[in-house]
Amino acid sequence: MALPNTAPSEEAGATPAAELPGQLPRTSAHDVVMHEGSRSARLREIKLLIDGRLRLGLRATFTRYGLRRDLAVPITNPNAKVPISVRPLEPSDLPILLSENNHLEPQERVQIAWRKDFYKKAPEGCWVAVDERSGTPCYMQWLFGASENPLIRTFGGFPRLEPDEALLENAYTPVACRGLGIMSAAMALIAERAAEIGARKVLTFVGDDNIGSLKGCQRAGFHPDLLNKRVRLLYGTINSDTFETLPADDPRRTLQF
Repeated sequence: MALPNTAPSEEAGATPAAELPGQLPRTSAHDVVMHEGSRSARLREIKLLIDGRLRLGLRATFTRYGLRRDLAVPITNPNAKVPISVRPLEPSDLPILLSENNHLEPQERVQIAWRKDFYKKAPEGCWVAVDERSGTPCYMQWLFGASENPLIRTFGGFPRLEPDEALLENAYTPVACRGLGIMSAAMALIAERAAEIGARKVLTFVGDDNIGSLKGCQRAGFHPDLLNKRVRLLYGTINSDTFETLPADDPRRTLQF
């Protein structure tokens, strides 16, 4: 399964800078009806996934930056506007992070459906950021090591990882938690966990037009290293990817997004 080509930007739904963030809303699993095992919920999810495919059309082309962070190079980790820490995802986090309601835009519902479907294929390796004041999960992203290359290959759209590399992908910040600088702060912390699986370098991929996410990745210590050209045919059923390492003197390596 190929991942969606556009991830919601951290900047989407931003809270005005003058507004001091209060405690993130605490939503319990009992407050959100997931019905993951129900026929109606699964049918809704399938419909959203199909809608996402139809948006691709007969032919779609995309360009993504492969951004790399060298864990040997120290950085000053960015701070979110709320205190956060990171931990592995627990099943009880899903109803909070991937909550649906009638006020969400159709594209947002597609993004949520993608991640629910992705979790079924990769239930391990997901990390979450939590608001330390309430324990509320407010961000999710998967971290894979080279030992998981066979699984990564089934996703499509990613190069084979070297033994000292890790892949950080499929981030999602719930709408209510955006505009608080959580993405870059959480990415920086989760990337550091790659050392625990033997990685020294961490890769992530972002569309070249997704400036908000590119800025967030850069604040988390990631910089352009690869260029990925994606061609998706027949509503995403046929996919082709090429990966090009940017030359050492390529000005795109030092772009400030």
